[in-house]
Amino acid sequence: MHDQNSKVLRINRSLADFIGVAPSALIGVEMAALFGADDPAMVRACPFCRATDDSSEEYMHSIMEHTYRVSSSRTTNRDGLQTIHVLKDVTDSHEAERRYRELFSNIQEGLFFATPDGRFVEVNDALVRILGYASREELLQTDIRNHVYLSEERYQAFAQKMQQHGGVKNHEETFSRKDGVPVYVLINGFAVRDAFGRIVQYRGLILDISGVKTFQTELQRERDFSGKILN
Repeated sequence: MHDQNSKVLRINRSLADFIGVAPSALIGVEMAALFGADDPAMVRACPFCRATDDSSEEYMHSIMEHTYRVSSSRTTNRDGLQTIHVLKDVTDSHEAERRYRELFSNIQEGLFFATPDGRFVEVNDALVRILGYASREELLQTDIRNHVYLSEERYQAFAQKMQQHGGVKNHEETFSRKDGVPVYVLINGFAVRDAFGRIVQYRGLILDISGVKTFQTELQRERDFSGKILN
């Protein structure tokens, strides 16, 4: 808690231990100095007070190599305006999420989370590229059943396999790019179920094998041609 001049009025033991000073020794200290702010413009400012008066929403704030989820409240008494900040250190989960997002974005195969009714929940850049869309946001708006699969019947056949077996392995499928060009893929995926056993999501990896299919087609043509000549 700090006053309207951003001077500490109260601090709990947990935060004091993190800073390495007894709570009583921090009373009256500037909030910026408390967290080692070296920007002259921030000397008398609280790093956790937002520019707006709206303190009702939580937000993420990084300081001293840590990431905090900050929630704030304000009260006024005879001593003036007082602000209370509650800080939750989420550094580990924030870093784990960053690494996950980095992996999800950079892997070369298409990755997807999708709902059984045919909507992508999450996709990576590779899948956007494979399906020929301009952006991730555009692909997230696409009806998988009618615009990615060649027909809704093909999609239902895939959904039935997920229902019966809980997943698919090296499932070969033909998709349609946004421009209508067919793309041949292998799908490895699994079904995510809720506590009642109902499927709530499909998750998996999509490998573009169009190049392999083209090579196989050309090879078969050469074999057919050679067979006609030899016969």
